[in-house]
Amino acid sequence: MSEAAGGAAAVQSDPGWEGLEGSCHWEDLILPAASRETLLSVSGDLRFRAAGTQRAPGRSPGIRLLFAGEPGTGKRLAVRVLATELGVPAVSIDLATLLSEGGVPSMQRLDRLFAAAERANVIVYFNDAGVWLGESARRSSSASSRSDEEVAALLERIDKYRGAIILAATLGIGRPEVIERIDAVVEFPFPDERARREIWPLQLPAGARLDPRELDFLAASFRLAGGTIRDCCVVAAAEAASERAPVSLRHLVAGVERCYQGRRQDARARAALDRFYAGTWDAEPGAPTPERAVAPPGAPTPERAVAPPRAPTPERAVALPHAAPSGRMAHAGRRPDTVLVALLLVCVVLVSVVGFGLARGHGTSPAPAPALDVHASVGLLRVSIPSGWHRGAPPRGPQLGLQDELALVGNRSGGILVLGRTATSDPSLLPSSLLAVLPGTPTAQIVSLGGERLYRYLNLSPRGASGQESVYALPSTIGTIVGVCYVHGAGPGFASTCERIVGTIRPVSGSVLALGPSVSYAQGLRAVIAKLTSARSAAGARLRSARTPRGQAKAAGALAAAYSDAGSAVARLSAGPAQTASDALSVALTASGHAYAALADAASHNDAKGYSAASGSVARAAGALRAAFSRLAGFGYRVS
Repeated sequence: MSEAAGGAAAVQSDPGWEGLEGSCHWEDLILPAASRETLLSVSGDLRFRAAGTQRAPGRSPGIRLLFAGEPGTGKRLAVRVLATELGVPAVSIDLATLLSEGGVPSMQRLDRLFAAAERANVIVYFNDAGVWLGESARRSSSASSRSDEEVAALLERIDKYRGAIILAATLGIGRPEVIERIDAVVEFPFPDERARREIWPLQLPAGARLDPRELDFLAASFRLAGGTIRDCCVVAAAEAASERAPVSLRHLVAGVERCYQGRRQDARARAALDRFYAGTWDAEPGAPTPERAVAPPGAPTPERAVAPPRAPTPERAVALPHAAPSGRMAHAGRRPDTVLVALLLVCVVLVSVVGFGLARGHGTSPAPAPALDVHASVGLLRVSIPSGWHRGAPPRGPQLGLQDELALVGNRSGGILVLGRTATSDPSLLPSSLLAVLPGTPTAQIVSLGGERLYRYLNLSPRGASGQESVYALPSTIGTIVGVCYVHGAGPGFASTCERIVGTIRPVSGSVLALGPSVSYAQGLRAVIAKLTSARSAAGARLRSARTPRGQAKAAGALAAAYSDAGSAVARLSAGPAQTASDALSVALTASGHAYAALADAASHNDAKGYSAASGSVARAAGALRAAFSRLAGFGYRVS
């Protein structure tokens, strides 16, 4: 057995270390153009490094990547593609298992891992890096202190590793010391309908019999990640094999239903299943429900009209009895009638006054707001609710894809509150799955609840939902906290109680972030960019006018230092809800620094081929910078 093969086998023999075997190619990977271009650039960089070209002083010998995206979106597949293209092994590491023993045993396992991986030139993929490296550094328990020590030890070994390290995260990584080390970020978005249409044929078993219309139906009807589509195809293949028949649409729909078990189906998926079993799956689904207008920004909360105190009930005219015939004079006979009328009028007035008082006292007094005296928690979230509320099932409708999701039902109100957290990159802070089913761009109101400022979106009507809902978004260090009040069929008072409950949702660990553009972040960013601009102006002019390799190397080295310093400075800034965009800027600045360092390295060695490759890296880094500034602009930060 060769040393490399022995190293790979050693890496894969430890519990928690899984070999990623099997050849995969670029055509197997369905990604947006920008993500694919970044991966191709990384592949070229890895080839360049594998050629043994000397590195610039102070630069890490390896490359570190961040793969950001939800489970099933292709991160592991991309690792296998890179391994196939480079002809090297790859392993997937579970940090929770690797560091489970803590202390010296965990450090010894880390040393064994990196030593064996170094011998085999293994691509090391940490599949749960976001959980370990994305935690806030502000924790104070002994367990978190131990975790910080382990993270520091892990980063020290990552710095020395000469191969490729890939960190996978769903919510991103919040530690500046980690962000500073990332060479490139590759985003793996949840596949839209067009991407799903490309994924389904790639995952179908050999011999499957489906026509294009059936593939269109699967892609349009079921919002599934690529990994889930693969699982559906595996189930369908097993069903078909038991019948000794080729895989057909019927088997795939059965596979989809199996994969939906234990998950909430959205309205589109339920309607598609109904149409399939009715034999009308290729018919157009019904038109969406008409939308109700959304309140403009700054408008007060629409309150239910309150009836004014009821006026006294109009009394029906009382018919006076006719006087019995008598022989008395007429004027003497009218006096009793006059007294009777006066007495009746007094009675009417008294009755009216009493009625008015009763109406004032009982007709419009609001019921006291229920006390939020019961505390519930799920995952990293906690919330306070009235004693009559209890856990329930989320309503049918579009899936939100929340982590730590909790559905709460009022005792008699009939409404439902669903809360959870998610990673959001849109300035609206709304989950991408919700934005995808809204008819237009929603308008946010900024409200103060429980001492914190949130975005509130009133009376949204997502396609496929059974009624309107109000959505609240609160940024935090563990992702955006989302609360959704489903008011369909709810009784009086539910909306206000639900909003009060939303105001109590807080992270168990971490902290709440401020809404909107941050003055301190804007000032910090302005200072960083001003310093970088000054350095670029001077060093860029020297690079353009340089006539010798030594002059080129010196100017490129100055640019490398300026961009790397800017990347480190941005990584230390706190951007609140725009943190993901700020992290992307930090990574892009650092990548520019690496590209200019490669340029300086090639110039100092008079390496024309290396200089050309580094120039391409500089151009790609400039594109990444433009994209990062564009993302920040969406959060209200403009860099001129």
